[in-house]
Amino acid sequence: MAARRRRVGYTARDVQRTCAANRERLSRLPNVSWLAVGWKVARGRRVPGLAIRVYVSRKRPRQSLAPAERIPIRLRGVLPRGGRADYTIPTDVVVGAGELRLLALSGGDRIVGREDDLGTLGLAYRSVTGKDLLLTSAHVAAGLDVSADEVAGDAALRLHGRPGAVATIWRMTSVRGDRRVNRMDAAVAWIHDDQQIVRLGVRGEQDPVVGTEDVHHWSTHEYFYVDANEERKTFVHPDRVAGALPIQIAGATVLFNGFFTLTQVSGEPSPGDSGSILLRESAAGLLACGLVFAGAAKTLAVFPISRAFSALRATTASGGGGEEDVSIEFPS
Repeated sequence: MAARRRRVGYTARDVQRTCAANRERLSRLPNVSWLAVGWKVARGRRVPGLAIRVYVSRKRPRQSLAPAERIPIRLRGVLPRGGRADYTIPTDVVVGAGELRLLALSGGDRIVGREDDLGTLGLAYRSVTGKDLLLTSAHVAAGLDVSADEVAGDAALRLHGRPGAVATIWRMTSVRGDRRVNRMDAAVAWIHDDQQIVRLGVRGEQDPVVGTEDVHHWSTHEYFYVDANEERKTFVHPDRVAGALPIQIAGATVLFNGFFTLTQVSGEPSPGDSGSILLRESAAGLLACGLVFAGAAKTLAVFPISRAFSALRATTASGGGGEEDVSIEFPS
């Protein structure tokens, strides 16, 4: 079982709420250009737990500022109804100007999960509740035998080959390796630093993702996904798996049911393709049809996209509790 990481006394949602409550006041301080949620870095190393990052046009020695002009080292947490919490949240002063925008992240990007497992980003998208989220597989994001509350507030996903964390797990399904049967392998991660999704795109594809449609039993459509090398891998003849089948994940045998298998036409599934989004072309654009979680030489294993979103609504890693609709908001 994966080892627990050291936990802090607040969640990502608490930091986001406290950041919003202090944005107007701190934005009036000299040189402050933007506030965001991210990781605090001290002496070149990331400190456990999220912080409120204060972006300034230039740094000035603290002693040269009047007390009223100084950025607080810590801020009192804000409770959901606006009261003062019994915890404080650190700030991190960073040189940078203007609101951050996430321009490069798209489906097919290679990502690294909590246990340093390589996987693929299915989609970077705006949810119906207004969050910018990343969709992938739970076994990539958090590993096996990890419950949602174990990863609340922890780093989850980062882009392969780029420094720093990209996102924290927001909701996930647990993937059990203890012979229990799993019905889903999905996770969404919340993007920090107020970065914004610009386009529902997939690497190497000109058409945007315009909707969802579940992969259907023995459909005549041709389906595909795009790997980190922008190679299209194409499959046909989706067939529903009724009983529990063993799948090899991270060296362990894990039981799953309720998924579909598809037959290879071109491009074999490869290690690191878990989390890719299964697509098909329509007259209007690309339709997201499933979430890839396993594969063999000529066979692909996929969960229908609506089942992935349904399972993610009913679980949480954010500490907020309750259900939250994390499905995609498509531009009208």
